[in-house]
Amino acid sequence: MTLDVTNTLQTVPQEVTMPRRIEPRPVRLKVATPEDAGPLTVTAALAFFDDRRWMPSETLDSILAADDPSKGPPHTSYRWQKNIIEQVNGGTSPTTYYKVLLGGSLIVGGLFVVARPDLGDGQWRCEGIYVDPDYQNRGIGQEVFRQIYRLHPDVVCWSLDTPEYAVGNHHFYERMGFTHIGTSEADPAVPFRFYDYENTLSQEERLKL
Repeated sequence: MTLDVTNTLQTVPQEVTMPRRIEPRPVRLKVATPEDAGPLTVTAALAFFDDRRWMPSETLDSILAADDPSKGPPHTSYRWQKNIIEQVNGGTSPTTYYKVLLGGSLIVGGLFVVARPDLGDGQWRCEGIYVDPDYQNRGIGQEVFRQIYRLHPDVVCWSLDTPEYAVGNHHFYERMGFTHIGTSEADPAVPFRFYDYENTLSQEERLKL
């Protein structure tokens, strides 16, 4: 007897979409300390290297060709993390480096916020935002921004940028109140452009997001 598998094959889904999870544990932001440099380095390495899955092949090929095999992005260097934390969180720097804590003590991400009075009163930027890939798509990113808005209520305009190929980031930032205002050329050594975003919502509007 010959088994006809034609109909069976047609019923197999071509793509499986995993259900979105909502993280039940509390998410908190705390100022990073030098002792956090190790966990932040590991978390950043996981996040930034995972991002390469979404890069166009020509972009990834160019980055891989330029990579120093002994190094990764700056965030993936323990020495860089420790030096940055000591510089920005230990003095009068306008930059604050936050660690993202899950359930009280587990570090699952980090980000910088930078006061930019040179751009105008109340102008701040978000830089180097990352979340461990194992904890993405659980609502942690949204909660991070909600807490940033609460921690810095006097900000008139938040700005940030993200690679043009990172479509998921675009949708996320727009959901958190940001508007795409333009596209800027990257450093000549970087083979892609950046989308520039601003959030000029009032504090009352931000806290509703």
